[in-house]
Amino acid sequence: MSKRPLAEILQFCHVEEVSGVLVLRNELVEKLVYLLDGLPAYVESDLRTETLGAYLVRSGKLSEAEHRMVFEQMRRTGKRQGELLVANGLLNPHELYEAMLAHIKEKIIACFGWEEGEYELEEGSEWSSDVLNLKLDPSRVILDGVARILELDRLEPVASLPDEARCFLRPDAPSALERLAITTSEARVYDLVSRGKTVGELVKSGRDDRLEVVRSLYGMYVLELVGFVTDKRSDPPEPGRLTPTPRRIADLEPEEPPVASKAQELIADYLNLKEKDYFELLDLERTATTDAINKAFHERLRKFRPEAVSDLPPTLRDQASELYQKLLTAHHVLSDPSKRLAYLESLQKSESTVSETGAADVLESDSLFEKALLDIDQERPADAAKKLRQALALKGGEPLYEAWLGWALYLSDPAKRRRTAERHLELARRAHPELPETYLFMARICEREGNASRAGDLYQMAIAKAPNDLKISREAHLFEVRRTKGRARRQDDQTREQPKSALDQDVGQLISRLFSKKR
Repeated sequence: MSKRPLAEILQFCHVEEVSGVLVLRNELVEKLVYLLDGLPAYVESDLRTETLGAYLVRSGKLSEAEHRMVFEQMRRTGKRQGELLVANGLLNPHELYEAMLAHIKEKIIACFGWEEGEYELEEGSEWSSDVLNLKLDPSRVILDGVARILELDRLEPVASLPDEARCFLRPDAPSALERLAITTSEARVYDLVSRGKTVGELVKSGRDDRLEVVRSLYGMYVLELVGFVTDKRSDPPEPGRLTPTPRRIADLEPEEPPVASKAQELIADYLNLKEKDYFELLDLERTATTDAINKAFHERLRKFRPEAVSDLPPTLRDQASELYQKLLTAHHVLSDPSKRLAYLESLQKSESTVSETGAADVLESDSLFEKALLDIDQERPADAAKKLRQALALKGGEPLYEAWLGWALYLSDPAKRRRTAERHLELARRAHPELPETYLFMARICEREGNASRAGDLYQMAIAKAPNDLKISREAHLFEVRRTKGRARRQDDQTREQPKSALDQDVGQLISRLFSKKR
């Protein structure tokens, strides 16, 4: 993604009207952007902080208590969160729809800040009946993502344009920008571009700094709404595509996993620390002395000071600021004996509540898992897949559930869901490389798809992960029997098709003459 920014990927998918799953991943997170005719329809994220409930709480549309109440109702009834939000009068249908659009938009825009990462496109729309189809306009996502996240070094080639480069509007720009409901800043840039002003004149217009102007120009450039002429004697080019059509995303080579950097370390710290209590934040025992608290506070605070992160993008600076403020609050509370005692009491009370809720979630997820296995035994893989998704929602990241979900999806429709099934199995393998079921299901799929050699290797890997599992060993043995019989059958077929040798023909002629002489 450092070579092809997310804004350009989304625009390419929009122009080409791609239907499929756009997979975005870096070292810390993976997101699935479901596209229907080029429009983002739904986004899955493996970050718990990016659930709809968490978003509604953050945006002030839901209180923590209301969130817990709805979650408990979901667990008991199996109903969707949106349905319960409306039924409880917390949101009306229109508010829910707008919130869900804003939610998936935020999940996509968060990826604009990734300096490293990889992407791939799994084309096909077999998933369309399994997810909500919201059809978000990607043009507004691109403009907002660029305006909020990208710095000058990520805005090429627009950022390096000389001041004398003249701007012009593409033919479809007026109607497109009207449909997008452009911001005040974008409208100002649009007005100057429509009058053929240069980049330097836009920057000197007075109200916006160079970064804001270049962000607006870059967003419109990606959307193919504006163009530039660097030669004063030249007229604007004829209408057409701004850049050559890129290769299909599915054909691009995936990039190597990014190397750990200052930005990646900050992201890792943010994800690890933002939900921690004050003692965990400072990496201290709850019996720590005041001196230990002061020492830990100053050591950790140094990493998140504003001057230490001034060279990072704004989004990461905001994350560092959040941790910085939390450290200040932690020190203020823990260094005061009375406040520390009250905080410890609140922690113990909260942990008691969480423990009860967590135990209920585990029991419910295990029950769903057992029901899903029964569905598979009774040849109802589609029902099993639904239960496994619910189990994963309660016990997120459980590799065993992920592996069985992959197998259930494949069984439900091998032709259409093989790629999706393999993706879930790969997620399970990454989360738990020693899980034998992952390799067993991969082997079964390879055998059914006619790749016996790969299936054999995977069966052996499954045995290596669980050498005492008689069921896996027996299945691998039966596979080898089938493969051996298949080879023998093919050899017999080839033998029958071969012409008789010269010796066979001579013997046949000799026998024929002997019989003819006797007669």
